[in-house]
Amino acid sequence: ILFYPYDYHLYKEELRGFYLNYERDLPGKIAHNSQELLAEIHHALGHPDMSANQQFMNFYNRFCAINDGLSSLKVVNYVMHQIESGV
Repeated sequence: ILFYPYDYHLYKEELRGFYLNYERDLPGKIAHNSQELLAEIHHALGHPDMSANQQFMNFYNRFCAINDGLSSLKVVNYVMHQIESGV
């Protein structure tokens, strides 16, 4: 995951700020200009597996660990159950 916040200072200082500590909590590298962006893309293409990246895993465990990819199926099953039971 690569972040390119070209409007970082606008958000941080003039608009609404961030919900997280941008530099500490985001699960990837932050490119601050187009040269860094290209260098990080080049690096990331050579290292696509982020499972060894502790910052990524911390973010995943905090925000994504309970997701199982079946939310749509669960909603459909719930609605169908409600329809079938006459609720």
